Amino acid sequence: MRLINSPHSILAYGTLGLLLNLSFDRDLRARIIELGLLPRLVEFLQQDQAPFQCVVSILYNLTIDELNRAAFAPTDCVPMLMEEVLRTEDSDHAMVEVLALFVNLAMDKDCAVLMCENGGLGAIINASLDCNDALLMKIVRNISRHEGDMKHGFMDHIDALASSVVANPPDEVLVEMLGVFGNLTIPNFNFHQLVVEYDLLDFIIEQLLPAAADDDIVLQVITVIGTILSDEDCADQVARSGIVQNLMELLAARQEDDEMVLQIVFVFYKLLFYESSRKIIMSHPKTITYLIDLMYDKNAEIKRVCNGALTIVMQFDEEWAVKIRDRRFEAHNEGWINAMQGDIVGDYGMDDPYADEYADDVYDANDLDGYGHADGGYGDYNDYGDELEDDELELDAGDYGGDYIGDYGGRPGLRDEPHMMAGARY
Repeated sequence: MRLINSPHSILAYGTLGLLLNLSFDRDLRARIIELGLLPRLVEFLQQDQAPFQCVVSILYNLTIDELNRAAFAPTDCVPMLMEEVLRTEDSDHAMVEVLALFVNLAMDKDCAVLMCENGGLGAIINASLDCNDALLMKIVRNISRHEGDMKHGFMDHIDALASSVVANPPDEVLVEMLGVFGNLTIPNFNFHQLVVEYDLLDFIIEQLLPAAADDDIVLQVITVIGTILSDEDCADQVARSGIVQNLMELLAARQEDDEMVLQIVFVFYKLLFYESSRKIIMSHPKTITYLIDLMYDKNAEIKRVCNGALTIVMQFDEEWAVKIRDRRFEAHNEGWINAMQGDIVGDYGMDDPYADEYADDVYDANDLDGYGHADGGYGDYNDYGDELEDDELELDAGDYGGDYIGDYGGRPGLRDEPHMMAGARY
């Protein structure tokens, strides 16, 4: 602490090199924040003689940890570096590190708000589109993740983004652009008009063709589909376009990719949400069969969305309702049998790691209530994965124009990781 505050600049600047090496350790990064060194590090950014790249590298390393990012908002770090971020004609190494720093800071809502102030959001979007820079667009993407007024700030720029998406940008930029669109879950926005004006549906179909794009692009395209389906007019278009068949083929081919499966299942959920598209998707028996197969997937998010989708199916098709109730009953019995087998094996000195999970789940047909699930066990689920009471069927149309079922509570997704620069010692 004394060294970095030394009045002798050579000693203070030399200490920065030591701090940089220490900042590659998670515990020491937390300690740097705890000691209050961050404001002092930010002050060095204003000193012409200070090793700018070294300081930015330390700040970048600190932002790798989610808990550290909030400490940047009260400092002047974001306002100080905005000019550097927007200096698109310069592509030296220090510039790349500043961009990487902002990519991570944009994941903190308070820091993202600072970036958007005084026209900052528009400036970053315009700079990223002008130079087709993937890191700049990744900053935009991370800003778009935050709920509230920031999403509405994209309304003035959504046409420029849509035009750029269909203009064949580099793949690494396209992934980020699609990620921005996928995050723009804005209630009551007219996505149908946007889709029609920029032929986005044709673009989506093209990207979903076999071997047409890499997996990262395909995943983001599916995310975009889920977002535009908040508009019922888009739901009817998507259902009639043949995209459902493409998604089923992808689901069969990418069974081990949890994020891909999750986003495809979410699209099926949204298509089941509206009456017009519901009839079309339920005419594809394999779609419902896939949902039933995934009902007890090991991934909790996939299970939750599947249960929301199947709850809709059960309300509108009695034949499928019987099959879903039977599958749930079979799953409970299977769990009970496994538990009993574990007890038997345990008598011979071997433990069944799943025995405790099913020890209390003993069911027979008489235990099932009118909805086909056991009291106190796994039952029908609402859109949030919570068990529905017998008289609670989520008949709220909500803000999304659905006729019967309340909309799913936000886009599902697996945890985002911080940006890691190539060669980072971490």
